[in-house]
Amino acid sequence: MHRTNLKLVAVVLVMFTCQPVIGAQENSKSNQLTNLGRATAFAVQLEIRANRLENRTDVCVGLSEKLGVSEQAILAELSREKLKVRSDHWCNQEPRGLSVSVISVVRKSDSSTYEVRVELGDYWPISQRGAHFGTLLRSGTYTVNCREGAEPMLIRYQTIMPPEEGQKKSEQSPGLCGIECLPSDIRNRLKENFGSWKIQEASDLDTRSHERWEAEKPLECPGIAIGQFKNTGMPSYAVLLVTQGHADVGYKFVIFGPEAGPSYEMRVVDSGDSGASHFFIHGVQIAQFFDEQARKKFHIHTSEGVLLVDSAEKEYEVDLYFWMDGAYQHQPLDY
Repeated sequence: MHRTNLKLVAVVLVMFTCQPVIGAQENSKSNQLTNLGRATAFAVQLEIRANRLENRTDVCVGLSEKLGVSEQAILAELSREKLKVRSDHWCNQEPRGLSVSVISVVRKSDSSTYEVRVELGDYWPISQRGAHFGTLLRSGTYTVNCREGAEPMLIRYQTIMPPEEGQKKSEQSPGLCGIECLPSDIRNRLKENFGSWKIQEASDLDTRSHERWEAEKPLECPGIAIGQFKNTGMPSYAVLLVTQGHADVGYKFVIFGPEAGPSYEMRVVDSGDSGASHFFIHGVQIAQFFDEQARKKFHIHTSEGVLLVDSAEKEYEVDLYFWMDGAYQHQPLDY
């Protein structure tokens, strides 16, 4: 993994010197978990799982008091999720371990959506090589929808690494292909109906398809797309499933749309018996492909759709899936 040497002040103190957007509006002294705290804890949980740190006991969580969240409540919430996390004070003592630091939280205009910027840092090089060798491993922003009475939902993740990093695009992928980033109802449906299947990951793609996937902006999990695929005001979730242990055999393309309460309607919109390593999905704006006149003509009232890309050398094909007249339709594209 490519690494960047940082001065100690940048690694250890960055979360205390940044200027968060949210602060006084939320009561950090309360041990109750507010929506802001729930969104923050959810982003930290995703960061830990995305980097496969669930079983490590040296992971610390760094939170500035100015963020306006209760550290005790967030650590308790992460503990309930079976994560063995510590306060950042433990990592700073030696220094030692890995730190998941929440740098800032921005609440969007709809008041239920939060942009949580998170950095993953490694303290161990400081103890081995001195105060100037802390390592920044990853930096990015989680956009989370968190409403009262509903579980937090991931809207998107975007990597924010410094330009001088020079990382390969594949190294900057979010790593959010784990089932944990999906709402609980969807997770349960996948386990119940597709127990022998898994979400398509970058490592499952063949060389040609991997290169094609890397060209997408922003770079996201090739097996998950999240967006306003139905005209409900709430995000829908598209997943591309491949068989476990035999990722190139068959695939299933499934879209979950929100219904009343925390439940989702499941629709299998495409499937195949072979060539799964050629496929990936990506959320897009409908306006990229249909102008306003065309959207009115075809009764397309949603703002986003899903691309299903088949990057096979001899059968290259891209289909746009979109919601229209109570069903998902698809249109081949020159893309």
